[in-house]
Amino acid sequence: MWRSVGMAAVDGAGDADLLGRLTREYLGGVAVRTASFSVESVANHLAVSEVVAKVFRHSIAALHPPSPRHTLSWAKALLKVFESNGHEAGELYEIVAESAAGAASEWHYRSFCPSDDPALLDDAAWWVSLRESTSMISGGTTGLSSWGAASALAEWASANSEQLAGRTIVELGCGPGLVGLAAARGCSPSSVVLTDGAEMVLDLARSNVEQNLARWRGVAPVRVEALDWTRPTTLAGGLILAADVVYDPSLIDPLADALVSMLHRPINDVHADSPKAIIGCTERNASTWQAFQDALIARKLRVVKLELPPATLFPRDAAALIHILQLTVAS
Repeated sequence: MWRSVGMAAVDGAGDADLLGRLTREYLGGVAVRTASFSVESVANHLAVSEVVAKVFRHSIAALHPPSPRHTLSWAKALLKVFESNGHEAGELYEIVAESAAGAASEWHYRSFCPSDDPALLDDAAWWVSLRESTSMISGGTTGLSSWGAASALAEWASANSEQLAGRTIVELGCGPGLVGLAAARGCSPSSVVLTDGAEMVLDLARSNVEQNLARWRGVAPVRVEALDWTRPTTLAGGLILAADVVYDPSLIDPLADALVSMLHRPINDVHADSPKAIIGCTERNASTWQAFQDALIARKLRVVKLELPPATLFPRDAAALIHILQLTVAS
């Protein structure tokens, strides 16, 4: 569950904007105590019936529900402020009772709509839903839940969809599949390949791909493949995406070698330019972060730091130091 969210405050926004933000943050797994708006503003501007119908009873929540604990915390907080304002809140009592009775699980869903069109928020066919572990480390891997840089890279992709349209996209270290699936749903690529090196992670990604494609129509094909950075690969992509792959110093050289190999491989898609990679990185350790940049430069890659877009569609940790890098082969 996200503990803070890098979104601009919206207490002064219109009712529709507030409802949209509430929907995105609840379904996206943002903790109620760190929402980008006050729960009091919800009681001041929205009706109980509207909140229940559009948020808690959203069609995507029915298909792929957030954890009962998450729902309970949101419902109790909203119930308190609605009743303090003198509103009848019987429908919220129902949500509280249902979520309190829900069984605890090590798995939950987080859902995201990769479009800023308010008309699409009610359409389950436009949402990316991810089954994830509730623990950041589970089964001996960190790849069973999405990390902050994945949200930032998905945001970048949505804000720059014209750069992904018609591209063959390969995601490295895909985890549950947030970046690649967000690109497939919202950016009109020609194809998407999600890759990872851990079989447990690949199984989760395959499951998430299958359940999302079952709801979507008219999107590019998406497949999942194993990729070991320490071994040669013939996999190629016009655009390589990777998020939160720079955390283990022992993996820096294999990762850099894999990027070099893929960036040097010609690809036939609608874009005439050479392949490029967009990497989202959370800087947790300064020396590891610097070692990664040094490895890229030593391999004669051109590294350009891109602007980090504001979090409007994909909530993320506001305190994290996240970088977006563009990599190309130096001429």
